[in-house]
Amino acid sequence: RVLPVVATDEIDSYKEHDPRQFIVACEKYGVPQQRHRVILVGIREDLGDVELPPLVAKAAPTVNSVIHLLPRLRSGLSRTRKGDKYVRLVDDADSWLKSIQDQIGLKDSMNSPRWLVNLDDEIRERIVGSISGNKQPPQSRGSSFIRKSKTLNESHPLYDHFIDERLPGVCNHETRSHLDRDLVRYLFAAAYSKHHGISPRLHQFPSALLPNHKNATSGNFNDRFRVQLGDQPSTTITSHISKDGHYFIHPDPTQCRSLTVREAARLQTLRIVI
Repeated sequence: RVLPVVATDEIDSYKEHDPRQFIVACEKYGVPQQRHRVILVGIREDLGDVELPPLVAKAAPTVNSVIHLLPRLRSGLSRTRKGDKYVRLVDDADSWLKSIQDQIGLKDSMNSPRWLVNLDDEIRERIVGSISGNKQPPQSRGSSFIRKSKTLNESHPLYDHFIDERLPGVCNHETRSHLDRDLVRYLFAAAYSKHHGISPRLHQFPSALLPNHKNATSGNFNDRFRVQLGDQPSTTITSHISKDGHYFIHPDPTQCRSLTVREAARLQTLRIVI
């Protein structure tokens, strides 16, 4: 026999062996991620009429509740485009902050880019405010291990799952390097999300921030830059996140980066076993 793992009252309207009765929407069962997967359990016929206790529905933790106490980090600064070539940039905290500030004209408001001037006042203020008072993250780009005593509230429903008192910190909390223009795209996207409560589609980006490729205005990749909203569970975190950083932008505008491996693992509810 093949049995579903979701509660029967959720599937009474389905016919027997309807594939939909085997779909588990993880965010309905206490997982901070909108991941939908087919899960079924096979029971040997010789075991008789075995009853399978269903999964217990639980509210999904939000992205912020899972990752906001992890150390603040800056993204890496990799290259800039000059003409048809890419030029490597110096990657340090001062260069990172200066690159973002220069691109939004923070030190010279008379030369602020037109795309920033034309934004709604609230979003423009969020962008400028996120960077004008931004202090260098104390852990810079992070590390394979960062010593930190509190990275999750003890009242959090996943505290016992994530936290091992024998490990006095967090592992694999390191940021990736990004193009200088991507930092400002991430900054805009996160500020937009803070204001509107949704991640912007490409057609909602200022034209000056659109990536330099032919698909940018085709409508085929309208969600190319996706912010993980802080007050909701995340979208599905893929195993190839290193290649799809644009889809996993951190909700905090001051960090201008994609998620780290540790943040992604928490949203997937993976844990470290000692």
